[in-house]
Amino acid sequence: MKKTALVLTLAIANLSVAMAQDADPVLTTLFYLVAALVVIILLFVSAVALRLLNVLHKLNNPEGAAHSSLWQKLWEKSNDFKSMDQEEKLLLDHNYDGIRELDNHLPPWWTGLLYATVVFGIVYFVLYHMTETFPLPEEEFKTEVASFALLSKSMETKNGPVITEENVTVTTDAEALADGKQTFMSSCSPCHRPDGGGSVGPNLTDNYWIHGGDVKNIFHTIAKGVLSKGMVSWEGQLNPEKIRNVACYILTLGGSNPADPKAPQGELYTPAPPEAQPEASSSAALPDTTIVVE
Repeated sequence: MKKTALVLTLAIANLSVAMAQDADPVLTTLFYLVAALVVIILLFVSAVALRLLNVLHKLNNPEGAAHSSLWQKLWEKSNDFKSMDQEEKLLLDHNYDGIRELDNHLPPWWTGLLYATVVFGIVYFVLYHMTETFPLPEEEFKTEVASFALLSKSMETKNGPVITEENVTVTTDAEALADGKQTFMSSCSPCHRPDGGGSVGPNLTDNYWIHGGDVKNIFHTIAKGVLSKGMVSWEGQLNPEKIRNVACYILTLGGSNPADPKAPQGELYTPAPPEAQPEASSSAALPDTTIVVE
């Protein structure tokens, strides 16, 4: 029993470390719920097994049954067991087809839990609702959101704004493009080929795009993925800066004309022309040439 418990404890500890590294909170919560259920079942089975062993010990050693252990005394006290010779006093009056019912009370451990729950509810109501000593869950949530907003603002002040698909722009920085190429070769090339010509995934070198060909669309496609086409979401594995770098590197592949490219897919994408700057008025630029004659 001890070896089994030790093995299960080590297994749960190892799985806890592995799940802590998982980015999906739903799976993590589900794991801890299952682990808690397993622990409760093990405790219940252990209690029942100990109880059965105790009964078997009494049957095999009737002389030693009179000397109860501390555990046995606590067990009997918490359950308030009645002996067989007391059943006549506990029988109720009603009789149904020869079946009689005993007027057994609830076990003390059950009523103790009930009283503890009532006391906890009263204390909780006083501390959280009457005196407002501690914040309610909604207030805690608002406090956490405000703290995160302050932290995010301080990070933006220190490191610049966080890159999102709304504010991402094309970068021509050599280090950023080199980082994007490295990520593309390790994560994207298995489906799009190292030259971007397309294999399982579409061709990234032509002007046809399934989900849009500007940097914002490409950023969104990389971050969110396209599950219906087998492309996973990368936002849990790559930070926004790396996603931006990959998107910008992909844009540099346009027009590279790789050997044996995959046929075009999607719609023809034409980049929007840069916004024209308004010309300055010629009259406003003329200097004042008026000659004053005295």
